[in-house]
Amino acid sequence: MRHWCWFVLLGMALASCVSTPSPVSPPPATLSPTPSPSPVFSPTPAAPLDLVIWVPDSWISSLDTPTGQALQQQLQAFAGQYPGYTVSLRLKKATGAGGMLELLSVANQVAPSVLPDLVLFEQGSLQEAYQKALLTPLALSAERAGAWPAALQASVSDGETWYAVPYLLDLEQALLVPHAQERLPLTWDALLSEDYHVLIPAGNADLADPALVAWYLSTGAGIVDERGNPALERNALETLYRFIRTLQETEALDPVVVRGLTDAQAAWELFTGRPGTLSVVPGGSYWTAPSAAGLPMTLPGLTAPAVAPVTRFLAWGYVRRDPTRQEAALALLDWLTAPEQINAISMASQMLPADRNALALRPFPAEQAAALTDILNASYVFPSPLVERSIRRALQAGLIALLDSPDVTPTMAAAVALGRLRE
Repeated sequence: MRHWCWFVLLGMALASCVSTPSPVSPPPATLSPTPSPSPVFSPTPAAPLDLVIWVPDSWISSLDTPTGQALQQQLQAFAGQYPGYTVSLRLKKATGAGGMLELLSVANQVAPSVLPDLVLFEQGSLQEAYQKALLTPLALSAERAGAWPAALQASVSDGETWYAVPYLLDLEQALLVPHAQERLPLTWDALLSEDYHVLIPAGNADLADPALVAWYLSTGAGIVDERGNPALERNALETLYRFIRTLQETEALDPVVVRGLTDAQAAWELFTGRPGTLSVVPGGSYWTAPSAAGLPMTLPGLTAPAVAPVTRFLAWGYVRRDPTRQEAALALLDWLTAPEQINAISMASQMLPADRNALALRPFPAEQAAALTDILNASYVFPSPLVERSIRRALQAGLIALLDSPDVTPTMAAAVALGRLRE
């Protein structure tokens, strides 16, 4: 009786208003060229087959958004090339009660026939789906090695077995406008001696900007202990906060300005491109229409090169065990993850392709392409959402204490961060 009740509730959730099929007019054809090579599978099923895909509403809030329309066009193109197949696109609540993972867990237990064919996961949901054994392993070709290091790490791959296919990511990077093009100050000593101004978001009430984590990691310290739990090192914290206090004292960082910046997008909007500025910016927004003013790079590190922290990662997972649908579902997966398709959807959503083959389709000048390659090769994915949140909360507590009071020393700020981590 309990299973029957779950089935009824599941059916109601699947039919809810957020699970909307995708009949809207397609966007301009330039967004979605036909992928090459085409997937090889039976082009005419014995009976009409409707493939169902779920995407989180945190990525596509409405099918009328540019991202929603671009994805629908790609699905319509697939169905147009293979008569007999249709694809239903459904938006699902990303997290929480009634969210994507809860529906998948219940359906997997009591109604596997109503599972979707493909699911687009955010990083945290992907890890949880893997831990709950909701993902069907995929045997993928070696060409998937084109994914960037952080994308490979986040896709839960084990040798030749993959549990998700990298799709899109976003990260934080730096943008530098030098005083003089002939001399680039790529060290902090040079930046501080030449009157540079630094824009790093510090206005979130609870979480440090990922760039602050990048600075901490560039001290050589880690953010997890031997058991994988969140951890911070006192000496590294003191080095980090001592550096920030130096930025304050040299007037390279204005506490009032940075405390008004809630995220990298806010820093990017404030960025004016004036000489002598180093700003944190969101990579996806910047590379959708790269600015001529400024040199893109990772943030200069403290004692070691800094990483480019990934702020968002999306990957496709296959969740059904039905062999009669698998061939068609994997053909659709090949279609959606062809370089041409990923490039188009990344432009529409202002994110970056998780695959270097897709990125190669963007017409960047050689210098910009090399800079972006360096940034993506330095990309870093947090070990887990729990670790990320715990570390960012602790670092922000120390940062706020330091910026809001000249009487707080770096040692005291480090103690505040460690205290917050233990809470």
